[in-house]
Amino acid sequence: MKKGKTVDDLLVRDTGWEFIQPLILQQYYVQNDPLNQYGYEVINGFPIDLSMIEVTHVPSGKAEVILASDGYPFLKNNLFESETVLGKLLNEDPLCFRTYKASKGLIKGNESFDDRAYIRIRV
Repeated sequence: MKKGKTVDDLLVRDTGWEFIQPLILQQYYVQNDPLNQYGYEVINGFPIDLSMIEVTHVPSGKAEVILASDGYPFLKNNLFESETVLGKLLNEDPLCFRTYKASKGLIKGNESFDDRAYIRIRV
């Protein structure tokens, strides 16, 4: 934007994302790699190092657990509330560089800046 682009320009073609995308793609070389100091675990269908997985016990008396992908930057108690907060974010900061700093923002025509999954499980 310092070079004269507008939010609308960047919603059509995000040159910032284009610039960092080759670096982001390098992360695939370290995911699920226990021998790499920068390695991290991801559930993607490939083998994972179970010693890297953190297990969190659900305290007694809790009735449910919510899991979501990073497409929900602000996780709420139910899907409707999570979608509402996401909608507010995308309305106020569609390029995700003010309120919620992310590597990419919304692209014109898309509903969100990232894919998303949300599951609420009763225990």
